Amino acid sequence: MNQPGVIVLCNNEIAVPALQQLTMARLLKAIVLPENNAAFTAEVKSGWANSGAEVVTAGRRSLHEALKALITKHHPLAVFAMTFPYVLQAETLALLPERFINFHYGLLPRYRGVNPVLSQMLAFETEGGITLHLMTAGIDQGPVVLQQKMPIADTDTFGMQMGRLGMMGAQLCGPVLQMLISGHPLPLQAQDESMAQYHGRISAANLMINWQTMTGRQVLRMINACNPWNKGAGTRWGQSVICIPCADLLNEEETAGAKPGMILTVDETNGLTIACSDNSTIRVRVICTPQGFLGVTQMLQAGMKAGQQLN
Repeated sequence: MNQPGVIVLCNNEIAVPALQQLTMARLLKAIVLPENNAAFTAEVKSGWANSGAEVVTAGRRSLHEALKALITKHHPLAVFAMTFPYVLQAETLALLPERFINFHYGLLPRYRGVNPVLSQMLAFETEGGITLHLMTAGIDQGPVVLQQKMPIADTDTFGMQMGRLGMMGAQLCGPVLQMLISGHPLPLQAQDESMAQYHGRISAANLMINWQTMTGRQVLRMINACNPWNKGAGTRWGQSVICIPCADLLNEEETAGAKPGMILTVDETNGLTIACSDNSTIRVRVICTPQGFLGVTQMLQAGMKAGQQLN
């Protein structure tokens, strides 16, 4: 008799460590991907071609029937969702009652929504993590199975956080599977609705640096939160929008008298240094422009110089 396993719904690389671990344990029965993510689908089909796990793509309308067929065939212990763009309807969740478990890469109930990692970083939270909860008709509203926290440092990039969360998600598969295999009820805890906040998709306009109001630490946080997926935080240099993908905060360099957003230096020794609203300075070695990623020498060739104003 086949060993019971799990079906995983996923949409990006954060699920890959868990897929690998479940495959090694011979617990992965099927992977379900949205039909509109060709790049990730190709990656998964290639990587799991000989794994024994089915790889299925489905659209919003075909998802219910696809899951019904897979559940009937494999009799899984659970269905794990590890970032998935489609909301599952009540009739779909009823196919495996109280066994659809969402890996939410943020702390619930305060960070419900589409990108809790980014929302937490921009809110200066010092902790993020993963919340495993039962899926219900309400987005991110089901009772919590377990939660594990992870620190967020000002120097962490979005990519660093996502990589760590991917590994943490893989590690949490074991404990939740042991709960399911034991046959005991899951240790469910209702979310405190008084603490609940839903965070919608953050627009590109909200990822532009406001030099007049943002401190150096706030600028650094936004830069790192936008690295690598947005190629950095945006700012306007003359008529162009450029992105800053990484920077250092030079708290010891006071810039009293310099306007926030003013370029202080552009040279090989100091890099590109920019004044912030709290008289601190950030130092930048690379910028992203419509012409590509530019180092300091190329910044100078492009006409960037001390005294110019970023907006």
